[in-house]
Amino acid sequence: MCRLHQSLVNDLELALYQYGGFDWGFDPVAVLLYVAVAPGKTHATAEAAFDSVLAELTRTGPSAAELEKAKNSLTANFYKNYKTNNGTAQELARYKTLYDDYRVMYDYVPGVSAVTAEQVKEVMARYFKAKNSTTVVLVPEGGQS
Repeated sequence: MCRLHQSLVNDLELALYQYGGFDWGFDPVAVLLYVAVAPGKTHATAEAAFDSVLAELTRTGPSAAELEKAKNSLTANFYKNYKTNNGTAQELARYKTLYDDYRVMYDYVPGVSAVTAEQVKEVMARYFKAKNSTTVVLVPEGGQS
């Protein structure tokens, strides 16, 4: 999520870093988005900014550059998984286990390439809602929230 990082870390300087991801499998999974709040900033301020940027991204969808960067990242990571014999074996096993056919993996890159900004926007609007969200704040012992 480039826009979240750019806004929270670079522009507003509310966070030290931001990242996210998910693991795919048989069961429904959560998209996990992390923000490390910068010293001297409150989690409430960072959370409000995060919510605002995510809401805007959900409303407008990704820009052409954001979508292209995401596609490039997903494609590069896909190929990196096959860099070693162990990685290749794990990926073959994953596709065989999840889809009962390892050849489904050949559809991944074309599938990523076919995704449109409008599709991303539609999926975000469907799932990225406050009622679907859980926020956890981790504060070190003796720290301030």
